[in-house]
Amino acid sequence: MRGLGWLSVLLSVLLGASPVAGQTLFTWPDMAVDVSTYTTVEECHAAVLRVTESVRRNEFFLHRVWRDTLPHDPVEDVKPIPPESQEAARSCGARFSDVEAQPVSEYRMLVPLYLAAGWDDKARALVKRRMDAAAREGEAALAAALDTVVHVYSGRTGTAAWGLSLAGFPGLSVQPPRFDLVTEVVDEYLPRVSDRLRRVKILMAQVQLARFGALLLDSARIEWAAPQILTLVDSLSETEKAQLAEELTGFTEDKDELEKRLYREVYRAVESASKRQVLLDSLRHSTAAYVREYRRQYPRAVDIPYGQPAPALEADVWLGCGDECVPRPAPGRVSLVVFFYHDVVRERPNDLHQCIGVIANASGIRAHCPRLVYTLRRLADRFPELDITIVARTHGFFGYLKEDMTAEKEAELLKRWLESFGVRAVIGVTETDYWRLPNHDRRRIDEPTTNEVNYSFDGPAGPRPNGWSVLIDEDGLIVYDTVLQPDSRSFAYESQLIEMIEALLERNAARR
Repeated sequence: MRGLGWLSVLLSVLLGASPVAGQTLFTWPDMAVDVSTYTTVEECHAAVLRVTESVRRNEFFLHRVWRDTLPHDPVEDVKPIPPESQEAARSCGARFSDVEAQPVSEYRMLVPLYLAAGWDDKARALVKRRMDAAAREGEAALAAALDTVVHVYSGRTGTAAWGLSLAGFPGLSVQPPRFDLVTEVVDEYLPRVSDRLRRVKILMAQVQLARFGALLLDSARIEWAAPQILTLVDSLSETEKAQLAEELTGFTEDKDELEKRLYREVYRAVESASKRQVLLDSLRHSTAAYVREYRRQYPRAVDIPYGQPAPALEADVWLGCGDECVPRPAPGRVSLVVFFYHDVVRERPNDLHQCIGVIANASGIRAHCPRLVYTLRRLADRFPELDITIVARTHGFFGYLKEDMTAEKEAELLKRWLESFGVRAVIGVTETDYWRLPNHDRRRIDEPTTNEVNYSFDGPAGPRPNGWSVLIDEDGLIVYDTVLQPDSRSFAYESQLIEMIEALLERNAARR
């Protein structure tokens, strides 16, 4: 009985205790971060990026929109940072708000922070200090500083593709890009730069920004810069042309190939909306008229394949075409030939419709999915009369499957994988010749396929870039070529491809 008495006393104490007192024992500590106490600009960059990422994550979980399956929206390119991010920039950047007190050497870090906080005048003042100091150092320093400022204002702060700056920490970029500030600084300081190669690169950067998304398109500025760029490129030495071509394209072929790539890159960059419309109008008339207009507008674009017959495609395995697989491209059809390398497939082979994970970045949550496939699906759904042929090659594996691989098995797995994403197209797979490096490496080195050699009209024979696409008219003549990768950098190329397809299909329908 004595034990029961003690038990009753204990129960009465527990039942009589205040519930509020019990709850206070488990209250979460105050985890709010006071960014105004941060002492370095790097910490402020990280704070603004964290807040931005948090806002975009919350937006995703609220709306459940997977952006990787959608076409690139140019509105995203000019969307301002969230108000919460601006407040973080203001609070954290308060200790750096006295422009005259800041070392001019920190301008690359401070300018994006100032603009994120909405302090345009402070950004302008700091840039002017940097440019004036560079001018006193000499023309080379002035040109280098101008190039850097243009890139900073354009939203490119020297960050690498994986989101880390050259210093190794997350870099805050200018969002949205400030074309107005680029124009101001170029107009003021570019006349002082006599180095032709530097002038070309600075003008090219400005033109690229002028074409940055539909909402920033400034045709007048492009038409102002285009003749200057072309004149300067023509005046460069062979060494300077090779250097510029390598920087613009990333390729290091022989001199003739580099110069050809250089002019194609420049012509595409300076193409204005009015010139583009004239080309489309001529294409609606005929491919011959289109080629004549293209050569008139771009006389230095030598060896372009436009207007030439498209080479016949070869394959060891054809799927998705029944008994009528050849010839390809199909006569009488508007065709799109797409080179696709399934060694980039990262899905689990036993779960073909699933992606391996998600990554978060400043622009929202994106699935690590094959975005090229979604572009192909959009094109196929939008243009059912377009004949799409996917050109592939064997690699000796598919995903994580490596044993007993044959060309037929790789082709079938690729077909299943594409169909799991809604892409139904004719697939031609070539069994690749290869050799191996000596022991102990034994790495497989693939030889170019016949299709790659025949379609290498924009460079040396070898693997085409993944997504390399060639548009062919109903008479089998090449009309356009581009690389389909649906991100902000190549969205304009996808849009141009759509315009070309529409023009060809309209022309073909009118003939009937």
